Amino acid sequence: MIEELVNPADIDYLPKELDETCLAVGNFIEYFGFKQIEGRIWAHTLLAKKDLCARDYMERTGVSKGLISISLARLLEYNVLNISREEGKTHYYHVNMDIASIIKNVLRRRERKLLSEINSTVDLLLNISARESRNIDLKRLNYLKELVSRAKIVLDTIIFTKKAVNLFFFKKVPKR
Repeated sequence: MIEELVNPADIDYLPKELDETCLAVGNFIEYFGFKQIEGRIWAHTLLAKKDLCARDYMERTGVSKGLISISLARLLEYNVLNISREEGKTHYYHVNMDIASIIKNVLRRRERKLLSEINSTVDLLLNISARESRNIDLKRLNYLKELVSRAKIVLDTIIFTKKAVNLFFFKKVPKR
């Protein structure tokens, strides 16, 4: 049996289609309030056969060390990535395998806060004088308050129901 010779240049070969796929994921993630580079980093981490470090992300994306560093910090903050190991000052990252917990965390930290802010401003608006509110449709203002309240109930159901999101929408990320 003849063994194939492995060209050392092929060992770290990454097809251009890989970064194009990661870029497309980044563009999608951008719609959900994250930066495109953060989605791109997440996708590279998900699809890599090994844990990656900042240098790997720089090589894969062509993005500066500073932007990679800021992006990794935000992905760690939202528990999207985790540090798998440290070698000296180099950190290696892997994806949080529980996608549902990531989504719940983002909803709790971001969207729930936004709904609370809307609710607070509506309450302030409801408490202005009749003279100040003469150009405001109070029925619709109360409708808005109810709409926000119901949205918060739906959001809280998703966030605080243990397995609802997991069972119906997401599987855990497959292990390598």
